[in-house]
Formats: sequence, C-alpha cells, structure tokens
Amino acid sequence: MTKLSSFDSIAPLYDLFASLFRRRIPEQIASRLQPGDRDMVLDLGGGTGYNSARIEGACRRVIVLDISFEMLRHAKKYQNLGLVVGDARKLPFKPKTFDVILAVDSIHHIGDYTGVLREVGRVGKHKLLVAEFCGRTFLGRLLTTLERFFFPVVYMRPDDFCRDASRLGIPGAYDYISGFEYFFLGRIQESVP
Repeated sequence: MTKLSSFDSIAPLYDLFASLFRRRIPEQIASRLQPGDRDMVLDLGGGTGYNSARIEGACRRVIVLDISFEMLRHAKKYQNLGLVVGDARKLPFKPKTFDVILAVDSIHHIGDYTGVLREVGRVGKHKLLVAEFCGRTFLGRLLTTLERFFFPVVYMRPDDFCRDASRLGIPGAYDYISGFEYFFLGRIQESVP
C-alpha cells in the first residue's frame, strides 16, 4: 500500500472522524488556551477548521493554515474562519502577527519540528498550544503504528518537544490528555534564535 501524500483524500470524512473520536478536544483547547476576544489565532495545519470553528467566537479572528487545498475547501462551511494555503515551515505572515498559535495533531505530519517552531516564534506574540500523539500506551502505540502505515509521520516525545521548544524561545510544559496524547502550552519569547 502506498502512503497518502496528503490529507486531500480523507478531507470529506475528517469532521466525522473528529466528532466521533476528538469531540472533547476543542473544549480542552479552550480551557487551556483561554483565547481573548482581541486575540488573533493561527490554527497551524488546521485542516477542515473543526477545532477553530469551536473557538472562533471567543477571539477576534482565527486563520486556518493548511497545505491541503481539499481540507481547506471543506473548511469553507465555517464562514467566520480565514483560510490560507501554506506550509508551516515557511509561514506567509509578517513577524508577530498572531497572539495565539494552535497546532493540533499536525506537526508530526510535517516532521520538521525545528522549522515549524522557528516559524511559530517568528509570527507569534504570546502563546503556543500543541496537541501531539505519543505512543506511551498500547492504544497509543497502535494509533501511531496505524498513522505510520497511512501517512509519512515523525513523532517527538513530549520531553524532547519541551526541550527543543525552549531552546527556540518557546518555554512551556506539557500534560497528558489521554494515554496517547499530550498538550504542550508554551509562551513565545521576544526573540527566537
């Protein structure tokens, strides 16, 4: 079987999957992120806008960036989201544009953690919230194995992620939200090396 090169082929089913298996994630994002009504939010690799649509009422504006045209086409159903096709390793935004940057289950599909974190530090002002998989349990190992079967992925352990983010000017901490996933909340510093 050939690995899928993008999420284009699963875009029509992504929101259904999210509503069945990821329905509590937007609420967990909002409770940790606490977006303000003046915040500009970037949803990095935000796909169909499933998570963004559930927090957009709490902030000034949410921009969903994704490399998949098809995922963003499906995001058009959420009328208040800004949609941008782009690569998270080379963000098409000016420095310090966003108050908050969100990356849910996306960086491991990009694989270049350092490149993404550098760009986050460049375009972000205050907070970064990341949700990533970590195969530390049987279910986690099963899910990461399935993802590896279908997609090119690179996983990073939460301790390593925290260390690299801090080294790049985004210190923070993580906590597990399930047996196979963690949230990292970091504060973007003034200057990133």
